[in-house]
Order: sequence, then structure tokens, then C-alpha cells
Amino acid sequence: MGGPKTQSLRNKDGLHFRQLIESFARSSGVPVKKAPIHSLSQAEIAIEQLVNVGSRIVLKMMLEENRRLKSENDQLRHAFKSLSVDLTKSQFANKAAAEAPKQSIREKLMQLDPAFVQAGETFLGKEWLDEHHLGVEANGSIIAQQEGNLLMAPPGFANGLRRLIDAGQINSVAFDAASLRSFERFLSDDWIEERGWNLQCDGSIIDQTNGDVLVTPPGLANGLLTVVKFVKE
Repeated sequence: MGGPKTQSLRNKDGLHFRQLIESFARSSGVPVKKAPIHSLSQAEIAIEQLVNVGSRIVLKMMLEENRRLKSENDQLRHAFKSLSVDLTKSQFANKAAAEAPKQSIREKLMQLDPAFVQAGETFLGKEWLDEHHLGVEANGSIIAQQEGNLLMAPPGFANGLRRLIDAGQINSVAFDAASLRSFERFLSDDWIEERGWNLQCDGSIIDQTNGDVLVTPPGLANGLLTVVKFVKE
């Protein structure tokens, strides 16, 4: 049975056939889906006017490829913008995270226990030093003058303790590292056992080889332990 071909129906001359088919479909209750209207660009109009079919096909393919590349480029631009925003936010977040601990550490202060301050004042006082025949050296160490200048406290100890009790508080950042090391050494098991000392519950240290005589006043050792723990946290 004769009739227009599919391509002919799509051409301009097939308009009446298309209208007839749509009218028949509507009268039969069949929904008709109209193709979206596509307005031709200047480039497409120019291509359609070419006589050579092969040239039209090649140019249409190039035009379609150009559209695809443009679409991909737009998507990449959009993704890059989102990525840039995320990176910026991440940089600000990292900077804030890096600065926050420093700020909290700078503000990490602890007031000294008055009992510890008093113990420190007593230990470094002239009366205690004279009574126990102790001498404070220029490097901050403390020696026992009647025991062959036995080292009672390591270098930096007396100077660090004096600065600490004069300040009345601990700053965990500004605290002198050398003083911290001297406190740790003074309180170490090796240092105490080597001298025959013993740490008491009241925070004092006694010399078990010399009739349990006091090496430090009560509260000093416990206070130093608290200082070391606070600074190292």
C-alpha cells in the first residue's frame, strides 16, 4: 500500500499527513506526544543550506561534539567552584583548629596551693638552709655542705622554684623547661633511692640514712608533683 515514508512525514511537505495522523489519534483517545520545538541556531541554519550531504553530516557531528564539550566544560567549572569553596572553608577550619589549642594553652593557668608556696619559701629560706647546712649554687643546684657537697637538688631546681613561688601561679606554656626537668629529676625514683630518701604522705621527704631527718618541708614534694603533672598535660 503506497504512502509517504517516515522521513517524508518529518519534512515540511509532510505537515498535512502529520496533522491527519494526530487528528485520528485524538479521535481514538490515544494521547499524542508532541516533539519539543527546537529552534535552529545560526550555525545549524547555515549547515542546512549546504548542498553536499556529506558536508552537512560532518558539520553536524562537529557541532554536536562542540555542544558536548561545552556541557562538560560547564560541569567542570561548576565542580571547580564548589571545590574552591570547600577548600577555602577547610583552610579556615584548619587555621581555626590550629589556633584554638594555642589560645586555650595560653590561658591555661593554675594558682599555686598556698601550702606549697609556704613550703617553697621555707625550703629556700635562710633558716632552713643554715639548719640543714645546705648551700644554693649559682646554677640553681643545692648541695649538702657537711656531706662533701653532696648534690641534694639538681641544677636549675632552686632558681625554678624561686620563680614559681614568686609568681604564685603556673603558666603551662611560659613555664621554664629546664626547671621542669630539674623538678622531675628531683622527684624521680632513682634520685630518691640513691640518697636513701623516702617520700612521705604529707609531701615531705625524709633521709632514712640519717635518722629520718627532713630533707624537705611537708607539702613541697606533693606540690612539685602537681606542677609537673599540670605542665605536661
